[in-house]
Amino acid sequence: MSTREKITLFILLILGFILRFFNFTEIPFTNDELSALNRLNFPDFSTMLSKAVWTDGHPAGVQTFLWFYVKLFGTKQWIIKLPFVFMGSLSLLFYFLAAKNLSNIKTALFALAFLATLQYPIIYSQTIRPYSSGQFLAAVCLYLWTQLIHDKSQNRIYQILFGAFIFLSLSNHYFNLLFVGLLFPTGLIIQKQKNLFQYCIPYLIAILLYIPQIPIFIHQISVGSPGWLATPSLNTVIKHFEYCFQFSGIYFAIFTILIIYKIAKSPSDLIPKSKTWIWLILYFAPILLSFVYSIYRAPIFQDSIFVFGFVFLFLFLGDVLLSSNYNSKTMTIILATIVCTNIGILNFKRNHYQEYYHQGYSQLVRDTYRFQNKQSLIPTLVFGFEPYFFNYYKEQNQHPEIQKIQFLRDDFFAETAKTPNDFIRILRKWNYNQIIVSNAIEIPQWAISALEIEYPYSIKSLHFGSEVYLFSKENSIFTNKPNDQSNSNDNFEANRCLLSQDNIPQKQKVYSPSIVSINTVTSEKWICTTKIEIDSIIKYLGSNGYKHAMISICARIELPKKSSGINSVLKTLNLVFIASDKNNKNIHFMYESFDRWTETNTDQYNCILVANCNHFEMDPLGSVSTFIENNGTTPIKVTKFKVTISQGNNHLYSLVNDF
Repeated sequence: MSTREKITLFILLILGFILRFFNFTEIPFTNDELSALNRLNFPDFSTMLSKAVWTDGHPAGVQTFLWFYVKLFGTKQWIIKLPFVFMGSLSLLFYFLAAKNLSNIKTALFALAFLATLQYPIIYSQTIRPYSSGQFLAAVCLYLWTQLIHDKSQNRIYQILFGAFIFLSLSNHYFNLLFVGLLFPTGLIIQKQKNLFQYCIPYLIAILLYIPQIPIFIHQISVGSPGWLATPSLNTVIKHFEYCFQFSGIYFAIFTILIIYKIAKSPSDLIPKSKTWIWLILYFAPILLSFVYSIYRAPIFQDSIFVFGFVFLFLFLGDVLLSSNYNSKTMTIILATIVCTNIGILNFKRNHYQEYYHQGYSQLVRDTYRFQNKQSLIPTLVFGFEPYFFNYYKEQNQHPEIQKIQFLRDDFFAETAKTPNDFIRILRKWNYNQIIVSNAIEIPQWAISALEIEYPYSIKSLHFGSEVYLFSKENSIFTNKPNDQSNSNDNFEANRCLLSQDNIPQKQKVYSPSIVSINTVTSEKWICTTKIEIDSIIKYLGSNGYKHAMISICARIELPKKSSGINSVLKTLNLVFIASDKNNKNIHFMYESFDRWTETNTDQYNCILVANCNHFEMDPLGSVSTFIENNGTTPIKVTKFKVTISQGNNHLYSLVNDF
């Protein structure tokens, strides 16, 4: 390596460390990480293995490490994060060394520039889950493997080290297992090993060490899936690639310019070597296997599991887009362009250090106590997950006890408050003047609507994976500054704190029905059909805002001829929402029955349906339609029908979606 190349390497490594360790002590735990910590709360190691590891979808490695590490160093957030972020950062060096051995210094620096500065590998280097440790183990295994297939095949130290790291990889994540498993036949193809036994020694060492964990492996494979993942589609795969490249089309332009430049400068270098295609196969193999397994066995497809072999994509791209004839000046321009582009998008488009550092239970607890205004007297409902999640950050931040707090599990709306009627009755029984709803993303949208009926005033704070509401029956408690302003860190950001008298953000658009007039008695099957073109929503909320729109449909009907079977009549009446694509094919369908909602004091009956566009993808050329479905063709009078479009939580999936 030349001096310039060494300096470039040093700069890229330092950048990678800085981007991962930036404001390091403030990196919060995700729900997945808190779940891992919660699963350490067992009396002994054996019980932890049987209760936490056996029932999980991952090998025992990370949970075992956390068990002993936490006992030695405690549960402070930054202390637990430290070894994982360090491993994620150190993986960059070994990925570079492996890439240099497999290709050349230019391709290795090209790959390092992307791995050091893209959000995808950064975010999975900042978590205490198997993905940061998995990147480190994959990188070291790849480096040791390159040494063995070249000139260290009979070196006992390298064989033992490689065997040990294969074992650690098997203990870390099953896609680490797949990663090192794919290396075995690749080595045979690339090097055509003459001494097969020497080549197999590290793998044999790893298998022998792994034997005690085989029962866990067999059990977890038989289960097949963690149970919360959806079956992927082709769009899921496309979205993964968009996520890898930060949802920006600028990379396509960069790659196009590079290939054109290569054609102009080094046409003889255009056709890649046959070995280059192996990198592409190694990159796509886990994605393809995961996709097929998810379709035919059980869903496991998720972005995180492909980060271990992400380097192979850039080995392929580097070999295809770069020429060995490029001088140091050309390479400097290319690498500088990549780094500046990545960091610019990371900070200004993806807003990584705002979105990721203000999310999950860390933000949720902070917002809950802000709404408490340091009095801890307002009744608080915390939905979903374990109380441990909430209490961890309460204790870490030394917040006082909340005097009236209820932790409501996932089954609350499945068993206790099955309908809006049930929930409204419970709210009226509690009879609170104000109420804080924390972790609101875990409750049905109709529950928010029911709360809005009982509490006509609200403030909410919306972040990635976190929604907290403060509801009130009176407006007197609300001010533009609901918190103690003595600490600037407690201030709400203006665009995250919304106040309105009717619970709909001030920016809203109301649509009227287009077919049947209000207060007209009709027995038609489809009543008050209102069709809205997505294009009009885009013009109103913007090209990104429409993806997070809240579409609220509120209807009130009157039954002119009352009968004893009023409930059976209401069951035949539904409020319907349909999102369609440009070909009028249904993308999303939902409905709400009138019998689930509380009747008014008159002979009229309400129903509310809210479509959260964060939960499905609308076609920009399509439309949405809403109507009352009268399955019994009962004569009814519609006294109110209103469709309201407003901005929803554009931060809800901001770390994994474009926003």
